[in-house]
Amino acid sequence: MLLPFLVATLSADDVPADTKLPCLAALRNLSTKLEHVWDVVSSGAVHALLSLVLDKTASEAALSILGELAATSAAGKKAMEEDEAAPRALLEAMTWHGSARCQEHATYLVMVLAHGSRALRRQMRQLGVVQALLEVSLLGSPLAQRRAAKVLQWFKEEGQSRIRAHSGPRMDGASCHDGGGGQDAKDCRDTVDKIVKQSLDRNMKSILRRATASVDLTNVKLLVASSSSKSLPC
Repeated sequence: MLLPFLVATLSADDVPADTKLPCLAALRNLSTKLEHVWDVVSSGAVHALLSLVLDKTASEAALSILGELAATSAAGKKAMEEDEAAPRALLEAMTWHGSARCQEHATYLVMVLAHGSRALRRQMRQLGVVQALLEVSLLGSPLAQRRAAKVLQWFKEEGQSRIRAHSGPRMDGASCHDGGGGQDAKDCRDTVDKIVKQSLDRNMKSILRRATASVDLTNVKLLVASSSSKSLPC
């Protein structure tokens, strides 16, 4: 009877956060015991936890439990893959730079989803995962940066494979896989690398513009004012 009560409490919109936090603690205790993991997953806990990912009071605990379930249970991982809310919620949590732990947990779960399903990779790409991962790889905690870089590499390799396998209309005999075309294959790889690099460069410039736009210029203004108030030396 405990699990249904916990899941119902966590799913309720009218339950305050200070009531949900003890429920999350109890659910975490259950999820760390292998004999209870299947019961936790089958109770609908994954969806309830995903609904709390964007609640900044409960997000760290919810993400931590989701990480436990994904790491210890194929059923937990599958439940996350099948939940439509997962990709968008995790992508948003991944870019919260105010909480390193939330960012690290979310990036780990994005790794789990990206590794397990090509369809989810495609969905996350459409949601802007590449730019989000680039942002984390530049501005995140060291652990989140490493995880983001790993997932970015997967997307890069998948893009290269897709372009090599099907590069649009081709002239007869022109293929990256032709047996006698060593130079052609090299040229194809170089072209793919160039395309990927250009895309990453554009995204990085966009992220850096966003980061620098938020810099506080108060000290600069004070310095300018102070300098202008002094007389120039003769």
